[in-house]
Amino acid sequence: MNNENNNWYQMLKKSKLTPPPIVFPIVWSFLYMTMVVSLATYIYNVGLTNPLGLTFFIIQLILNLSWSPVFFRFRRPDISLMIVLLMLVFIFLTIWQFLKVSPISGYILIPYLVWVSLASYLNFYIWMNN
Repeated sequence: MNNENNNWYQMLKKSKLTPPPIVFPIVWSFLYMTMVVSLATYIYNVGLTNPLGLTFFIIQLILNLSWSPVFFRFRRPDISLMIVLLMLVFIFLTIWQFLKVSPISGYILIPYLVWVSLASYLNFYIWMNN
């Protein structure tokens, strides 16, 4: 995040549940590692025989990667809220598909679902209060 976007973000009214800035890179690093482990475990156990699970995973990943530029670069909490809510749906669908054929692959993604739920609330708060 560049300085101008950082200043913009710092000026926003944020929820009291917003974690300190240092928490975000730590949590996201952990979550991206769990996503890799989940996907690798899923592919190892199932191969490419269940494309629906892989499709849901790819969709949620694309949404995940699109959230930051929309929120920070384009400063659009409204559109980023729609993105993060769609992300929640596709994370849930990914977990549901992964649990069917490789339960550990699905369980590994539960912290990700919880964190994105919090992120959805935080995004909603910013959208409503700024």
